[in-house]
Amino acid sequence: MSNSDKNLKKTKNNSTEAKKQKKNKATEDNAKKNTKKTEAKAVKQNKKSAAKKTGEKKPAKTTASTEQKKKMSLKTLGGALFAKMMKGGASELRANAEEVNKLNVFPVPDVDTGDNMSMTIDSGVASLSDIETDDLAEVLRVASRGMLLGARGNSGVILSQFFAGMAKGLENVETANSKELGHALELGVEQAYGSVMTPTE
Repeated sequence: MSNSDKNLKKTKNNSTEAKKQKKNKATEDNAKKNTKKTEAKAVKQNKKSAAKKTGEKKPAKTTASTEQKKKMSLKTLGGALFAKMMKGGASELRANAEEVNKLNVFPVPDVDTGDNMSMTIDSGVASLSDIETDDLAEVLRVASRGMLLGARGNSGVILSQFFAGMAKGLENVETANSKELGHALELGVEQAYGSVMTPTE
């Protein structure tokens, strides 16, 4: 075999060896990549498993609750809500009747104004116990009549007249907006003052 043949054979062998090495390196690189992917997947899976065990949840998006949305969108007053407001007001007046009693100095300090007002508004609330309508005018009509029939003392009569004036201002109004409610409150004040021969502040 001539030297040129030997050199050619050697070159072919070197080329074959280089290809083998390149192929082996590519195989090793792929194996490393696959190992990294497998490890990353295992870590992610472990985190999920740990979260399930501890009851950990993704933080919920901050959104307004249904109740908050209702409050923000409330632009009118209906009968059902007004009835609830009356019950709440009656409860507060009952709890603070003694404080109101102490305020009573005219025409005589008979210290029963808080008690009389409390019993009067309780009569109005009681009259709503069987009413199921959301018609504001109807709820106010029934409540004011109940308060008038159950009024105690001068202060009770005056309070019932305030609600009677409101009922007049919201007659035939199923749901009131702020303007209508403001007008009704003004009429309530006028009728309450009109029920006293000589109003004294």
